[in-house]
Formats: sequence, C-alpha cells, structure tokens
Amino acid sequence: MPTLGVCGDNCDQCPRAIATRTGDAKLLEDTLALWVRTGLRPAGTPAKSLLCNGCTSAEPCAYHDQRTCARSRHIDNCGMCDDYPCAVAKKTFHESDELAARCRGTCGHDDFRRMEAAFFRKKQNLDRVSKRRGA
Repeated sequence: MPTLGVCGDNCDQCPRAIATRTGDAKLLEDTLALWVRTGLRPAGTPAKSLLCNGCTSAEPCAYHDQRTCARSRHIDNCGMCDDYPCAVAKKTFHESDELAARCRGTCGHDDFRRMEAAFFRKKQNLDRVSKRRGA
C-alpha cells in the first residue's frame, strides 16, 4: 500500500514529497513550473514553498478542513474513518476532479499521468483503505 496523505494523495508519487525527501532542486523547480501552468501557484512563487514533509507538518494544505478533521480523530487518512466518505471528503474529491479536468487541458500527456498518479486517485486510494478496514 502506498503512503497516502490525509486526502488520499499518493505521497510516493508526489513530486513535492519526492523532491523534499531527496533534495532534488530540479524536480522541485519542474514541479513549480507545472503548477504555475495549471494554476495551482502564481508565477513568481519560490520553489522552496513547495517543499512538503507530509500531512503531519504545520505547512499549508489545500485540504485544511480534511487534515484538521483527521487529526482530531487521530487517523492518518480519511479512509480510516468510520464516517468515510463524509461531506468533507466528498468536497475534496469534487475539487480534485475539477483540477484533473483543468490539467487535461494544460498538461502534456506525461505530466498529466504524473499528476494523476499522485493527486487524482484520492477516492480510489481511500476506498481501498476503507475496504481493507472493513468499513
């Protein structure tokens, strides 16, 4: 099972997490360029702002409500929750689907596949966790 973020992102495929873990400055710069193209970050954003040490860190998160909820329940990701899938998780899935649609139009095939593996399979990833725990 891959390492998952609270929201279901696959951290093992995430270019931010990989660049942070390996110290790969070029990967971080390439990731920033992709995120600027897709509208995830404005031009002029420093690459270091993408560094990510996971959901347990104090760094900003696009899914703050989800992370706060998971922390309050002392779970690693939403698939471990008895209330999964709740309204907060469903909102995240919807936002992720909208981002995937936008990325289809702004990313090349290879970039889209990388983004998909890391960020656009949240529901499938969390469904697997939930199923394994028998919820």
